[in-house]
Amino acid sequence: MFLPNPTGQSRLTAQKAKVQFPEGFHSSTPYSVLFNLEPDGATKMTEAGQTMSKEGVVTFSRLQPGHYKLYLFTDDPVYIQSARLDDQDVLTNGLSIHGPSEGVLSITLASARAEVNGVVTGDGDVLVAGADVKLIAQGDDSPFVFRSVNADGMGRFALKGVPPGRYNLVALNEAVRDWEFGSFEFDQVKRWVTEIRVEDVTISGVRVKATTLRFPSSVCSEPQLP
Repeated sequence: MFLPNPTGQSRLTAQKAKVQFPEGFHSSTPYSVLFNLEPDGATKMTEAGQTMSKEGVVTFSRLQPGHYKLYLFTDDPVYIQSARLDDQDVLTNGLSIHGPSEGVLSITLASARAEVNGVVTGDGDVLVAGADVKLIAQGDDSPFVFRSVNADGMGRFALKGVPPGRYNLVALNEAVRDWEFGSFEFDQVKRWVTEIRVEDVTISGVRVKATTLRFPSSVCSEPQLP
């Protein structure tokens, strides 16, 4: 059981994880593969993510008791193939934390080979240079960005190393940091979403309509559909 401390607050704990990479894979930078455990009901990422040690160990600190979902943020062509802690299938069912545990969360990454490329358009199908194109997993992950890229001067974009799955693509006229893009932001732009299904092959010629993200002070003036 998790025992309260004298102030009435639950004691915080840490959870360690060990990451297994695909054969021959090395992360491109110390910050190119980041992990997060987010509690149920979170509408936005609380931080940019936890890094790994050289030995592939990740420490999630200051966790309250509760139920969490595991997220991966990466610029490298990998995705979470499996994640288990004792008898918990963390990738499928999330992670329940009741108190301090000696168990180590085992995370296995697999290589992602697909590419998604296309163009961003605006009013009158004019190509939009420099748009912030975000790839968002459908379902429970939908408020959180899996990966993003800026379109080039001709409005073209290419997302490489995309894992199999169903995704939403959205293009913003102004860049927004991925970990600051949550449920509120997604709700503001979801009518402009392009849905795609990714297998282990390249998807070409995707067209995404650019929009402007409106924040609370100006949400009443969000753009109208043509």
